Order: sequence, then structure tokens, then C-alpha cells
Amino acid sequence: MKLDEALGGKDTVGWWKTSTAIGGVVLVAVGGVLALTNPSREDYQIYAAAALTEYLQQEVCPKATLALPGLADILKDQCASLLENNQAAIQQLVNSNTTQSNYILFSLYRTQLAIPEAAQLPAYEFTTLGIGQRFYTFKAEER
Repeated sequence: MKLDEALGGKDTVGWWKTSTAIGGVVLVAVGGVLALTNPSREDYQIYAAAALTEYLQQEVCPKATLALPGLADILKDQCASLLENNQAAIQQLVNSNTTQSNYILFSLYRTQLAIPEAAQLPAYEFTTLGIGQRFYTFKAEER
């Protein structure tokens, strides 16, 4: 007895082939879109520099003003200005300390930031997923 006869004469094999073909086309289309929108290393540099700048402005600049309260206003303005005016240098710092694993549909970026001359300062490691022209930092560790 054929499968179609067992199921009451319904054409399940034809339906299965059609569904599989449509699913395959959708899968290839989604893969193509992801491959075309896999962010570049340059895109990551811009993203990471902006994220690092924001972090430094929120976390490091205020602490610098606490260390020297008499110069708080000057330090606060200078710190923010220094970061904003040096985006190219920050991007270069990110680039020189980042490895990229390109998986065609998405990329993983691992950035390690440390100052070897200042061993007393913490080092940081970030892991970021780049997919669909967006970035998602899912691991940030102080070392």
C-alpha cells in the first residue's frame, strides 16, 4: 500500500516536495541576505570606537574629576573633548587589537585592550557578533 493510499488518497508526497522546495528557497534567500549584510571590519572599528568612547566618558572621565576635584570642570570637558577629537586614533587602537573570524553569514570580533606599560591598569576583552549590519557585544571581561 502506498503512503498516499494509507492517508486517504491525499497527495502528501507532492505537498512534502513543494514544502521542502519552498523552505530551501527561503533558506538560501535568508543566507544570501545575511552574507550581503555581514558587517565589515571597518564597520566594526567605527562601532567599537563609539562604544569605547561612550564607556570612557561615562566611567573613566568622572573618576578623573574625582581624583583632582579642584580641576573637575576642566578635566571633565577636556576628557570628553579628547575622546571625541581622537576617534581615528581610537579606531586604529581597536583595529590593531582585534581579530575577526568571518563565517560569511556573520563575523565574530575579539578585541583585547591593555596597556602593557601600565600593568596596574586592568585589561579588557570584548567579544562581539556582527550580523545583519548590526553589532552585539555579548562578552566583556576585565582581566
